Amino acid sequence: PSTLGALDARYRGDVETIADYGDDDVFSSLALQGALGEVSPDLRSLVGRGQLGYAFQVLRGNDVLIVGGRSDGRGPACYFVFPAGPVIDAMAQLRLGLLGAWLIAVSVALLAAGIIARGILRPVDAAGRAARRIAAGDLRARVPEGGRDEFARWAAEFNRMADALETPV
Repeated sequence: PSTLGALDARYRGDVETIADYGDDDVFSSLALQGALGEVSPDLRSLVGRGQLGYAFQVLRGNDVLIVGGRSDGRGPACYFVFPAGPVIDAMAQLRLGLLGAWLIAVSVALLAAGIIARGILRPVDAAGRAARRIAAGDLRARVPEGGRDEFARWAAEFNRMADALETPV
């Protein structure tokens, strides 16, 4: 094994390192001495083929993101181990934020649908009241007319029918 194996190598943000030179020659920061065997076999296989890869996993009891690769496909396999706690916390906050935004959006949509439905059904309700009054004998009952939509045309026809009923034959 390399005499550098006992060296504590860290980068900004507490990034731990493992460098596998092959032939049991492994360099790692102090916190990860002997941890190469715990690195995901799939990631080690990918890096062994000269590709860049990553894995989220538990290493030494901590959630971590491990990024691995070889600089030229033949050099040492280098693994950079990042603490994943902050990423997991950020994703949990993002989930809560998205849930809150979803709840607000659904509430606004339901409120808007209620307002629109009331606006659409108001003429129908007025027509129902007028029809009840006519059925009770009040032939002067009319439906308010206004606009150019189907309800306005229907109200005009309803009022014409009420006029015909009110006019003696």
